[in-house]
Amino acid sequence: MKNHYKSLGLLHDAEEVVIKAAYKALAQKYHPDRHLSNKVENTAKMAVLNEAYAVIGNPTLRKIYDDLRASLTAKKVSVESKPATVKSKEAQALITQLDKNSLDEIQVIDLFEKAFDCRIRIHHGWINTYSLIRDGATQPIDFETIKSELVAHLSKD
Repeated sequence: MKNHYKSLGLLHDAEEVVIKAAYKALAQKYHPDRHLSNKVENTAKMAVLNEAYAVIGNPTLRKIYDDLRASLTAKKVSVESKPATVKSKEAQALITQLDKNSLDEIQVIDLFEKAFDCRIRIHHGWINTYSLIRDGATQPIDFETIKSELVAHLSKD
């Protein structure tokens, strides 16, 4: 299933005004009529953006989409053989805070940098993007990946 939130660079609990602003910013950035040199790439990117916005920009379709994602996630969790064990109460508390989005962006990135001995560069904009810097190499990384890798790390034996 496509992750429309990821397509627009959003968290699943984004407000309608944020969704609209993210779509508008990305549409301006990737509209094929504005950037003729990458018309094929940008046309494909705009198709993805339009599909994502059509679903999560509409409150009725968004609710259906969110319910479907939740049911698929619940099935995936129930199929897993053994839940991960947690190192300590502190790690469990951090996982709970991450799951509830109780930590802000800087706190999550700080925890990630300490856990993985690396740096995360934040590229500020309408939608923040991130670069992982490890061993002199830089690669793009999204916020959901940062959070999920941090939870997996905290859940290890």
